[in-house]
Amino acid sequence: ILDSFVFSSLYVYLISKFFLGKIRITIHDPIPHEGSFKSKFSKIIFQCNQRLLRVIAQKRTVYIHIHGKNLVRGSLWENISKIEYITHPLPKTLTHRKRKKTSQIRFLFAGRIEPYKGLGNLLEAMIVLCEQAEYDQDFELYIVGRGAICFQLVNKLQKYINVVLDNDYVSSELFHQYIADTDVMVCPYISATASGVSMLG
Repeated sequence: ILDSFVFSSLYVYLISKFFLGKIRITIHDPIPHEGSFKSKFSKIIFQCNQRLLRVIAQKRTVYIHIHGKNLVRGSLWENISKIEYITHPLPKTLTHRKRKKTSQIRFLFAGRIEPYKGLGNLLEAMIVLCEQAEYDQDFELYIVGRGAICFQLVNKLQKYINVVLDNDYVSSELFHQYIADTDVMVCPYISATASGVSMLG
């Protein structure tokens, strides 16, 4: 069972009442991302959902999956013993590079667009780079994913470089093709819980 934002505790509770086998719940974000709550009501619903899930997790047949030990620190899950830590798997390669090698560098920002992912900062930084550069801007930016985009910044950046938008959900195959054809994938997170976030060490 994959934890959803609001209703997971309800259906897990009902399943645990009638199903005698083991139940495994994957909780993607035990600590919500910055800007996840659009209202106080959604925050209250999330907290109630998490607390009820924690009670259900005390049942002998219920097990919790979380993507990393650091995700439970300071959360309601910190002292639950039946937690299994399963990191995000590396995705299977679905395609290979089709774009020919050129001198132009392609940057890619991909994924659900949320404020904490820092797309606005990336656009502003690229605009500054283009305005201050004393050379031809031989690079382009692809933005792939559904969410709110500041088109004012995009239009300003497009004065200097090619910006390609695919502002929607894309299939796994197309997502992999975008990655295969890019030179630099950019993850300008403002904040992150380290649940599936790319890191440099």
